[in-house]
Formats: sequence, C-alpha cells, structure tokens
Amino acid sequence: MMKEIENAIIEDGKIIDTASEKVLGEVGHVILAVEMPPEMLGIYRIESVVVYDTDETIEFIDQEKVDNQGFFSEEEIKEFLAESYGILPECIETV
Repeated sequence: MMKEIENAIIEDGKIIDTASEKVLGEVGHVILAVEMPPEMLGIYRIESVVVYDTDETIEFIDQEKVDNQGFFSEEEIKEFLAESYGILPECIETV
C-alpha cells in the first residue's frame, strides 16, 4: 500500500519527515517530468518530481524543485537532482 507524504525533505539519499525529523526510508527511484517551453527553445524545466522509497511504499511529490530554473538538457537536470538528493543519476527516470 502506497503512502503519500507531503512534508519531507530528501537528504543524503534519505526521505526525512520535516515535522518529526524521522527518516521514513531510503530513496529507491525518482520519476522526473521535464517540459521545454516553446517560447524558450533549448531550455528545459522541471515539471514534476516524484520520489519513491526502495520498497515503493512511500511517495513524495517534491514541489520545491518545480520552479522556473532553466537547464540545457535532461541530463543536466538529472545531475542537479542527484546532487541535491545525494543519489546516483541512474536512480532518476525521465518521463
């Protein structure tokens, strides 16, 4: 059964509840949706980021990463997220 959490941060590959500061699980994989606004050719933006734990029992939608920051490739976004979360870029799937 999937549990969706709302108030969390991802740090050093761990999903941490911001209220209790309790580690809820390890990051298993991340689903990344990317947009390329037609008025900004060659610029990619993060449309959504969904983080799952290794058991796929926790789902966290990271709204904090959805902003107007521009990137020059999907790989650059993956590297940015991997560094931010403390995980390998291979854990991030682009859809």
